[in-house]
Amino acid sequence: VRRRPFVNTNLCIFAFGFTFFTATLLLPVIAATPLQSGYGLGLTTTEIGLLLAATSVATLAAAWVGGRVVDRIGPRLLAATGACFGVAGYCLLAASHSSAVALGLGTATVLVGSGFIPTAVLSVVLRNVRSEKSGVATAVTLVFRSSALAVGVTVAFAVVSGSGLDGPFPNEAGFTRAYVVAAAGASFALVASLFL
Repeated sequence: VRRRPFVNTNLCIFAFGFTFFTATLLLPVIAATPLQSGYGLGLTTTEIGLLLAATSVATLAAAWVGGRVVDRIGPRLLAATGACFGVAGYCLLAASHSSAVALGLGTATVLVGSGFIPTAVLSVVLRNVRSEKSGVATAVTLVFRSSALAVGVTVAFAVVSGSGLDGPFPNEAGFTRAYVVAAAGASFALVASLFL
């Protein structure tokens, strides 16, 4: 865990975990908020599920493509590309998240990064460890990701909650701020990816 490739991969996967799950977790909150809020979509549970399923195709496709190209372009470029998708997606979401198209497009853009970054990081981990230690090395990487996910989601919801209420609904500015925080986290993932 303390050798250079592992420190770098753990920093990158921590930034990934902190940042890239915010979009998926805020989407249903905004989509379920009633139209009277001025920003919510008032979607049903089924409609929200279909929107999430549609955006998850981006992760599936990106992971498949990333697995095919990681040897040709290298894990550093693949992770950096994923981080750039994250920054772009969160900027889109911060700018507009009050329609199904804007919410879906921004989230799908972020989720392309969710397909690229783990593919890149895990390829570095597995190339730098003996085969008998590959399970432990992968598990440590996933613990960093899961810990960061818990912190990132908590921060996102604290930002939304901290922005107060607009009548009975969360203030829309909280969602915008949460997306800006996530964009900053994706920027850190971009910097961390350059050291893979």
